[in-house]
Amino acid sequence: MTTLKMSFALIGLSAAFSSTAFAENCRALPRGPEKRACVMRENPGMFEAREAKIGRCKQLAMERGFTSDKGTGGAGARKNFVRDCVHGKQS
Repeated sequence: MTTLKMSFALIGLSAAFSSTAFAENCRALPRGPEKRACVMRENPGMFEAREAKIGRCKQLAMERGFTSDKGTGGAGARKNFVRDCVHGKQS
């Protein structure tokens, strides 16, 4: 019986001191820079992959001749091309 109590105590202590017990609740934060920073701290790999994808799309835009972020209408601007490229809609 004491072994069983000891086992439950150890399980309880390990759960209390796990890394998830100290994790921030990013969903509780309002939209803004604090929430973005929290999410970036909790999921750095997700943002690294996105930044790499944005870099590849910017390079593709330069290769295709988009030189300015300002343009006429929807298809003329580099930022619109990059946005579409990131979402998989490159033309």
